Amino acid sequence: MDTLIAAAVCARAAARCAPEVRVAPALAYGASGEHQDFPGTISIGTEALAHALIELGRSARTWAARLVFVNGHGGNLDAVRAAVAQAGGRGMRGIMEAVPAR
Repeated sequence: MDTLIAAAVCARAAARCAPEVRVAPALAYGASGEHQDFPGTISIGTEALAHALIELGRSARTWAARLVFVNGHGGNLDAVRAAVAQAGGRGMRGIMEAVPAR
């Protein structure tokens, strides 16, 4: 459900922006180890999620002036913040931002 909410927020926000604003597909996996006791939970962890976001930012910066991560799950917040902070040290300062979906 968190992924669906974040994707809907992105779609509605992009519809109100300039035509060149694009929405990437949502990442369906994140850092949700706190739910590991519930059957069906699959978590990649904070470090892996942060790394994935950094790599997505690195790739997107070749064609995107800015990249905004919209987070729909509280467990991902540390990873998103870490990715944004680390991206600044990798020459991507100012290109990545973290925005809560709710």
